[in-house]
Amino acid sequence: PRVDERVNKAVAAATKAATAARVAAVKAVQKRLHKDVPLVDSLNT
Repeated sequence: PRVDERVNKAVAAATKAATAARVAAVKAVQKRLHKDVPLVDSLNT
């Protein structure tokens, strides 16, 4: 059970990090495009 807990925590942390990185990347792209290009929407899906 302890190993499972550790694995779950590691997976949760990795997921959080990946999500944060994705959000940061999307925001950076949006800034560069000045929010007026529909390309951003297709990148999100």
